[in-house]
Amino acid sequence: MGDTDANISTIFARPRPKKEPFDPARAEHAALISAGDAAVEPLAAAIRQAMQAYTEAQDLSHEKSAIYWAVEDCVMILGAIDTPASRVELAKLLNADLPGFSFYTPIMTALGTCKPPYADLLPGIVAAANGPCVAHRRENLGELCRLAHAMGERIPLTPEQTVKMFKDSTGEYALEFIGDYVEGIADWPGGLRSAFFWFFGVKVENSRGIADARPYYAASLSANPSPDAAAWSKFPGEKTSPATAATLTRAYPLPAVATARSEVAASTTAGSASAAPAAWYPDPVGRHEYRYWDGAAWTAHVADAGETLLDALQPETPAVMTVDSAFASLLDDDHAVRRQAIGALAQSGYQDPEEPRTFQDLDDPASWDHETLARDVRTHPDFDIAYVRAAYPTARSEDHANAEVSILLEGALRCRRKGLVLARLSSYSTWSGERLRALDFGTAAVLLGDPSEGPGDMVQVLQLLAELFARVGLAGDAQLAERVQARFSLGPTEAAAVEKAAAALASEYPDDAAWAAAIVRDKLSSVLARAR
Repeated sequence: MGDTDANISTIFARPRPKKEPFDPARAEHAALISAGDAAVEPLAAAIRQAMQAYTEAQDLSHEKSAIYWAVEDCVMILGAIDTPASRVELAKLLNADLPGFSFYTPIMTALGTCKPPYADLLPGIVAAANGPCVAHRRENLGELCRLAHAMGERIPLTPEQTVKMFKDSTGEYALEFIGDYVEGIADWPGGLRSAFFWFFGVKVENSRGIADARPYYAASLSANPSPDAAAWSKFPGEKTSPATAATLTRAYPLPAVATARSEVAASTTAGSASAAPAAWYPDPVGRHEYRYWDGAAWTAHVADAGETLLDALQPETPAVMTVDSAFASLLDDDHAVRRQAIGALAQSGYQDPEEPRTFQDLDDPASWDHETLARDVRTHPDFDIAYVRAAYPTARSEDHANAEVSILLEGALRCRRKGLVLARLSSYSTWSGERLRALDFGTAAVLLGDPSEGPGDMVQVLQLLAELFARVGLAGDAQLAERVQARFSLGPTEAAAVEKAAAALASEYPDDAAWAAAIVRDKLSSVLARAR
C-alpha cells in the first residue's frame, strides 16, 4: 500500500502537461496498473479528495489545472486496470455530481478503453443519461450514446430525449450511432419526427454536403409539411404544400440504415421482447430501473443507479385496473398511464351518478366567498360543483390564472360526480398549454358526464374534440365534428384557445386524436341525439 500511495502522490506532485496524452508506460502509471485491485480504492479516494480541492482552488489558476490533469491520469489508470472493482468505481464517478462538467469526459474515455464483455458497464452508462453527467453538460448525452454504441448496445431514450440529443451533438461522430434511433420513429408524433430528421440532415450536410442531406430534409417535411417548417429552406423554389412534401419524399428516399435496432420500451411480459437484441432495457415489472435481456429471455441481472445486482423475474399476472384506481391514474404525469385509465373507464361503462338532491342547497354564485366555498366542500364533499367553485374564488370560470388546481385534483379523486371537475381540468390545461392533459381530461369528462346539459367547460371539451377530429381527417368523424360544432358554441376567447390547442394536437399527436375519437365516438353520438 505504501508504494501505491507514493505513486499516487507522484502523479499529483508532477502532473503531466495538458498537451501530452496519458502515458500508461510512465513509471508511476505502470506500477499502479500492475497493482490491479489493490490500487483501486486508493485511486478512488485520491480522486474524490482532489475534486474537493478543485472546488476550493481559484478559477483559472495553475493549481486548478494541475489537479484536473492529475485526476484525469488517475481515472485513465482505473480504466487500464479494467477489473470489476475498477469498473464499479468508474460507474460511480460517472453518476456522481462532480464539481466540473469537464471531469465526465475522461471518465467516459476511460470506460471506452475497457474490454468486453460490457454487461456490467451498461447499467451505469444508461443511468448516467438521466443523471448529473447530462444535467451539467447536455452534449454528454450524445457522448454516452456513442459509448454505448461502441459496446454494441444503445441507451433507451424517449423521442424527446433523442431529438435533444442529436440537436446538441456536434461533428461526424453523431452519425456513427444515429441509426440506432431510427427504427420505431414512424410511431413518434409528427413534430418530433420532423425535428429528428431536420437535425439528422444538418449533421449529414455539415459532414458530407447538401446532396446527401436532402433525403433527411424531405423526411422532415413529410412529417411536418407546414409552410413555416425549417426544411423548406433546403428546397428553394418549391411550393410549400403537403403534396410537394410527398413528391420530395419520393424523389429523395431515405437510405437503408443497417444498424437500426428496436427498443423494448414499456414491455410487460418476456414474450414481448422476443425479437430484441441482447441489451439492458427498462425492467418490465418495474421493480428496478433496468433488467438484462439476453436475446431470448429476461435474466436475473438488474441495475439501479448504476449498481448491478440479482433479482429473478417471477411471472406476474397483469393487474386489472379498477374504476377507483383508474380515477387515481387519470391524474398521473405519464400520458400512457392516463390513456390506460381512460380505456379502463370506457370498458367499464361507468357513468357519473345522478345529481344529488343536496345540490340544490348550494348558495347562489353571487354570494361566493372563501368561507362559503370552504363550507360547501365540507358539506358537499361528494360532488363536483363544490370543488369547482372552491378552486375559482373569483367566481369567474375563465380566471385560470387565479385558480387553485389542487382543489380540482382533489375533487377528481373524492367527489362522486367527476365529469364537471375533469372538464374544468381540461379547460385549465388548454389555457396552460398542457395539451395532452387537456385531451385526456376532456375525453374522460365526455365518457363520465352528460355533455348535452353541461356548462361552458363541457362545451369547450366538445369543441376541442370536434376541432381535433376535423383537423386530422378521421374517417367517419368529420360529420360528427360538424354536428357538435353546429349544436354547441363558445365565446371568442375560449374558441381561440381551443383552436390553438387543436392545431397543436393535430400536428404533434394525431394518433392520440384518433384514439380519443375511438373512445368517445358512441358517447358523442348519443349526446347529440339527446341535445335539443
